[in-house]
Amino acid sequence: MSDKVYVAIYEHREGEEVSVHKTEAGAAALKDDIAERWWDTELKGRPMPLNAIGEAYFHIMGERGEEFFSVHPCEVAE
Repeated sequence: MSDKVYVAIYEHREGEEVSVHKTEAGAAALKDDIAERWWDTELKGRPMPLNAIGEAYFHIMGERGEEFFSVHPCEVAE
């Protein structure tokens, strides 16, 4: 039997951070947390959206070629 995990990869100017989550929602929460933490620093002057902050932040930062966030579902085998 195998279980599924979600590997989140956050790529930024200083390198990359990889984390593993039991749920896709856990990985999405990390994406939103990163976006909320860095919004005012990286996107000064832009209003922060009330919903889907992670999607908005990484869309803008990705277009700039500066930061990326991806989630990869993976099966864990014995």
